[in-house]
Amino acid sequence: MKKLFLPLVFLLFILIPQSHAQFGIKGGLNLSTVGSYGNSEEGETINLKPGFQLGVTYYTDLPIGLGFAIELNFEQRGTISKKDYEILSPVFNPADGTVLGIGNYEISQEANSVQQYLNVPMLLYFGTQNLKIYAGPNIGYLIQGTATFDRTINITLNGNAAGSNEISLEDVDWKDYNSFKDIFVGDQEESGDFLNSFEFGINVGAMFYLNDNLLLDLRVAQGLSDVSNNDYDNSIYPDENFSFPSRDDVDRNLSIQLGLGYTF
Repeated sequence: MKKLFLPLVFLLFILIPQSHAQFGIKGGLNLSTVGSYGNSEEGETINLKPGFQLGVTYYTDLPIGLGFAIELNFEQRGTISKKDYEILSPVFNPADGTVLGIGNYEISQEANSVQQYLNVPMLLYFGTQNLKIYAGPNIGYLIQGTATFDRTINITLNGNAAGSNEISLEDVDWKDYNSFKDIFVGDQEESGDFLNSFEFGINVGAMFYLNDNLLLDLRVAQGLSDVSNNDYDNSIYPDENFSFPSRDDVDRNLSIQLGLGYTF
């Protein structure tokens, strides 16, 4: 499918009617996150991550007052996941492995990821000369994904410090499971990339024309497909048994975008 992506975009440009056509360029900022639908983590906070977008657009008029636009955009997306929590679990003597008692494990964890997408929105729009409303599907290809991961565990037993553990990974390849599997206790069999290469979604927004050529573009881009490989649908937060429970969820991108465009 990757080999068909750019040829498909080129074919769409050729087949679109050429009457009253315009080209445009656009750049701007976006706030994005990844939402887990169906099995959210208790106590987990998901924060919006700032990024940027750059792209080109082709506009053409259609009958009955409608218009069509197709874009080719580079977009930087991401998310920040945090969770601070406590669990009760046995504390083991490092010398002989015997259980010393039930200790309190204070866990603080954060995953900060950035994904770079090449997106092709196909938009149907209508409106006045100064304001146009649009909606349409989006096809996205994941170019690269990186992440920084930090986990700190402080252990107390009967009110006294009983040890600590820390894992810190910088700029790991968020697509490749092998690059960050150390965050899990135990081994999980590799089953392809952690993130899916293609994403499908829908865009809804409005264009505000400041003059004949300059416009503001405000949109919400909602992913519809799961961006993560279902074979790795486990929590990244250890439970009281220091296992990573299954999460039968759907991880979808969400991006709020504000862009400045120029048509010619």
